[in-house]
Amino acid sequence: MKNRPSELFTELPASRRSLQPVPDFLQATLNQTLFAWQLVPDTDPWQAGIPFEVLAQEPILAREKRLEWHTPALPPSDLEYVDALELRMDQPLQDPIETYLQPIDAQRLALYFSGNVDFLALCETLDASFPYPIHGGFAAKPQPEFPGFELGLLRKTDHWPEFRPFRLTVTADGIAGLSHGFLSIHRWLQAFTDTDYPTAQLLSKVQFSFERSADILLDYVYIRAFRLLLAQWQEAFEQETPTPLFIHVSQGPYPDWLLAQINSYTVGTEEAEPVDAYAEAFLQALTWYVAQKVWAQVMIPLE
Repeated sequence: MKNRPSELFTELPASRRSLQPVPDFLQATLNQTLFAWQLVPDTDPWQAGIPFEVLAQEPILAREKRLEWHTPALPPSDLEYVDALELRMDQPLQDPIETYLQPIDAQRLALYFSGNVDFLALCETLDASFPYPIHGGFAAKPQPEFPGFELGLLRKTDHWPEFRPFRLTVTADGIAGLSHGFLSIHRWLQAFTDTDYPTAQLLSKVQFSFERSADILLDYVYIRAFRLLLAQWQEAFEQETPTPLFIHVSQGPYPDWLLAQINSYTVGTEEAEPVDAYAEAFLQALTWYVAQKVWAQVMIPLE
């Protein structure tokens, strides 16, 4: 590590270091929101201002509708309205997994696998079942303490460019959940420092799955803050252009402005609810505050 974590912001682009004041009329609403989220700051969080550009990213134009399928049931028959299937193997299979995979068109559908499964062995089964590159992913948790397994899974899935063998779940536990997720991916990326896998490639192999809370705005800000944290991490540690993250969210209401932040969502019985949109300046200020709070909580203690 070239510098202490608390000094890394000095290396960020000028657009991230040049601050603008937060309008007075907006500060009261921002503080009320933070109070409702139990994030009351000790000092005035807006005194120094926020960057002119908090987070630059391309809009997500295509989103994947995912349907969960629980074993030992057979695959759903009506799949025309979804783009992906997640096979949740929480129960032992009654038949070989090839029986379940046979009727699936994996050229059209993304396939995800989670539950009690040997992912390394599953790679061989999928290779034998589908003679073409598949897309989707496993739910293997990033674990830097098991580098042999991690590298094995990466190498067995390298020939599937659109397949993400790892899944990092960000729990709906407020700042604690966000901080744990950020610290986990930080340690995981650091564990690959001496391998031939660059950060950009590693991040492209991870699905970041966010649990839903009862507050859609909170979910939205936490997703944006997590994107910002990983963008800052790459710019500070790697001096690289940030890699777009693959974001998935579990079931819940999906207003358009939330969908604009995610790549994949699990479909359920809940309908989209009419929800007020928010001013971009309001969202940027909340994103900046949450990201800086998590960065300070996670990175500063590592010095």
